[in-house]
Amino acid sequence: MNRAAALIGIAIAMLCSACSQASAPLPNAAIAAAQQGLLDSGSTHWRTLPSTNCLNFGVASDGVSALWVPAACFERFEYRHRFIIRIGLDGTQHRFMTPTAESCPGGPALGPNGNIWFAEGCVGKIAEIAVPSGPITEFPLTSSKEAPWCVTAGADGNVWYGATNRRGTAAVIGRMTTTGSFVEFPLTLTQVVTAITRGPDGNVWFVGETYNANTQSYEGHVGKVTPGGAITEYSIPSSNGGYPGGIIAGPDGNLWVAATNGIQPASEIVKVTTAGQMTEYAAVDSGSIALGGPRSLYFSAGDLGQITVGGTITMHAHKGVYVDHLTQGPDGNEWLIQQGGNGAVNVYIP
Repeated sequence: MNRAAALIGIAIAMLCSACSQASAPLPNAAIAAAQQGLLDSGSTHWRTLPSTNCLNFGVASDGVSALWVPAACFERFEYRHRFIIRIGLDGTQHRFMTPTAESCPGGPALGPNGNIWFAEGCVGKIAEIAVPSGPITEFPLTSSKEAPWCVTAGADGNVWYGATNRRGTAAVIGRMTTTGSFVEFPLTLTQVVTAITRGPDGNVWFVGETYNANTQSYEGHVGKVTPGGAITEYSIPSSNGGYPGGIIAGPDGNLWVAATNGIQPASEIVKVTTAGQMTEYAAVDSGSIALGGPRSLYFSAGDLGQITVGGTITMHAHKGVYVDHLTQGPDGNEWLIQQGGNGAVNVYIP
């Protein structure tokens, strides 16, 4: 069994975390109210909120007042893979259950209609939750054996998603209307789509991986799809980009990719122009990536990493913080969600 198939079979819910969209900051008064009394002792840059006590699989901002986290939560002596957690700026939480049991929600993003959309990898569905309090609506794909990993809002007003088969040997990019009608476009190079985002050129961009049986290694790919479904795929040159885990449109008009070769600490951040030209920067254990201001981006690297559009990397370490998923919140800060342990929730205030 190859790595992709193993990942899909064991935990479809470990879906992409780079599908979230940036949003305008809240008024200063609202930010101050949310942060009051929440700064860690001795720190001016970090605050810790109540943990979710769940296994978290991505995070997205609704651009208004909350972060949304797909999760598997421990109930009745077992983890149940069917929760969406709404986290307010003050740390308050509310759980919602997907209509389908063990749906493995993940890969969330703010949709074109203002709701949060996410993939349900274990049951072959794309779903949305109405902001701010539900309900959840599910849209089945062609087959329950199809495993969607992540979603994003396209410039065309549709929801776009990446999906693969259960064996991890073939992938598609799908385009879905907000009423659930969809069409899928097969990929040529990429076997597993791991992240997807709206590009600065009006196209949808994605990253993924392919197993090369000849070299017994994994090759990373970056691709784009036009609103009409025309697909172009590019290979990441370095083997350190074999497992790309996140992609986002940067403030400089380029795409930025977080990738690893699966062997710490050999990882990299890749800058990709809309013409497919790539520049690679060595990093440590990079997995997901998010906007970080007018001239930089943040990425997960165990600790929190920051890279400027010129390629300078800075690490922001803080005791007790391990970053799995991150996004820029509606308050303009970086929200960091830990997947394992007790689902720690931390906020980095630049």
